[in-house]
Amino acid sequence: LRRFLCGMAAVGLLLAATTQIRSASIYWSNTGGGDIRRANLDGTGQKVLLSGLATPIGPTLDLARGHMYWGSISGRYLRRTNLDGTGSKTLITGMGGGGPALDLAGGLIYGSDPVAGNIWRANLDGTGPQVLVTGLNDPHAPVLDGVGGKIYWPEFGGGNIWRANLDGTGSTILVPGLAGPSLMALDIAGGTMYWANQGSGDIRRANLDGSGQEILVAKQNTPSGVAVDLSGGHIYWSNLGSGDIRRANLDGT
Repeated sequence: LRRFLCGMAAVGLLLAATTQIRSASIYWSNTGGGDIRRANLDGTGQKVLLSGLATPIGPTLDLARGHMYWGSISGRYLRRTNLDGTGSKTLITGMGGGGPALDLAGGLIYGSDPVAGNIWRANLDGTGPQVLVTGLNDPHAPVLDGVGGKIYWPEFGGGNIWRANLDGTGSTILVPGLAGPSLMALDIAGGTMYWANQGSGDIRRANLDGSGQEILVAKQNTPSGVAVDLSGGHIYWSNLGSGDIRRANLDGT
């Protein structure tokens, strides 16, 4: 286990390797500080890309087009900028608040609205918003299995992890009875999902059908965002309570 970025309230992590950055990078939202940052995977080279934001969450990257998308917990909007933080544009207002997921092949954005309790999708430019699943208790950011045609999301208030078809049909609870599941990540090839269980202070993994749940890392201080680097063999997560970002091997060691 390795601790390497301190002094921030970090929510939402994303790993990327881009020609624009010329190295593997980690992106995160410094929600309490109102900014979005980037650093190298070893924690060096930390840089603030955007500042003065209202409780940002995300971001999610579109590397082919050179864009990143993020939401606002308090502002309930979705925005897009270039990867270097320039060219900010508001795409959706009045809904959102969860970090978005991108279906680039289908030209769609998927997101959550914790206030309204729903999962939604829209076109990449923000047009055509459509509510897919309603009646949820504080749903957090969805993640996509494009090959399997599924959406997964943690329901923070309800203590569940859900799955549905990409059009919102067939929604079902995969893992019930959790204590504040926050953000999650998928390993489609490996058939597993990872998430931060905020209420119990641990990082967990299970099969994509919800079976085989296991605790990988325990005794964390309000863990929130989580990201997986399969090629590097690492899992990354942010601790909201202690204001740092940490890393471990995929098995939690």
